[in-house]
Amino acid sequence: MTDSSIPHPNGLSGSDGVGAPSTQVLLVRKDGPILRVTLNRPESRNPLSGDLVAGLHRTFTHYAADPDLKVVIVTGAGNKAFAAGGDLKELMAVRTSAQAAEMSNMTRAAFQTIRDFPVPVIAAMNGDALGGGAEFAVACDIRVAAHHCRMGFIQGRLNISTAWGGAHDLNQLVGPATALRLLARGEVIDMQTGLRLGLIDDVAQEGESLDDVVARYCAPIIEKVPRVVRTFKAITRDAKNANRAQTDQLETELFTANWVHDDHWEAADKVLSKKG
Repeated sequence: MTDSSIPHPNGLSGSDGVGAPSTQVLLVRKDGPILRVTLNRPESRNPLSGDLVAGLHRTFTHYAADPDLKVVIVTGAGNKAFAAGGDLKELMAVRTSAQAAEMSNMTRAAFQTIRDFPVPVIAAMNGDALGGGAEFAVACDIRVAAHHCRMGFIQGRLNISTAWGGAHDLNQLVGPATALRLLARGEVIDMQTGLRLGLIDDVAQEGESLDDVVARYCAPIIEKVPRVVRTFKAITRDAKNANRAQTDQLETELFTANWVHDDHWEAADKVLSKKG
């Protein structure tokens, strides 16, 4: 097992490696040809805060130049949530159209470093991926999951829409008809349904842990030399990003309009009052 010595992205405390303090919001460890990235706020269901998003951006930007990597495994701490979406308390300060667009573009740019990363990025779903967390999962190339996980594009419950490129990725994975169904109905699906729809690539079998299914899935990738793995990612990346700029621009415009509407704030206030 190999530990790097670079400063942690975004100036977060601790170092990149085993034994990093549990107070970090993002843990990064290089394990031979595998880069392991862990969202580390399980007590809050691993929300995608500004600090965490900036850490993701810097991590994937930095390690894109590492010639030895063959795969990245992204997961969440704990067993309840892979990622819960945006940090609602933090996002309550985003009130204007300009602020909403800036937030949307910042997070989308971080997710784009995942889409553009030169080797496969696997979302190891240890728990639920909801709202923005589902957008995070589909920004990754591959999704494997523990059997108890759920996934849902539930942005509509807050009277908002996707903001971080998730609409494009979802359309690419399941086609426009199923994407519309999942978005408009806000369905929260189990992993067997995800497998049938093409959202999920593998699920832990009876008695199999998430670590087991990830290792099993990664084994054929690890057997290949880095140059070949990078070739396969390169020849599929353009298809994933086809027409993305136009879709992303429309998504941002519609998200911004929905975000600043009174309907959104009324729904957000209700959610926060329940949590308060």
